[in-house]
Amino acid sequence: MTASTVAQYLAALPADRRAALSAVRKAINENL
Repeated sequence: MTASTVAQYLAALPADRRAALSAVRKAINENL
C-alpha cells in the first residue's frame, strides 16, 4: 500500500482499524 496522505492511508484500512487509528490521530492532533 502506498498512500501519500494520512487520509488515503486511513481510507484503505478495514473499518475496525480505521476507527482505532482515527481515534489515535484525533488525540494526537488535539494535543499538538
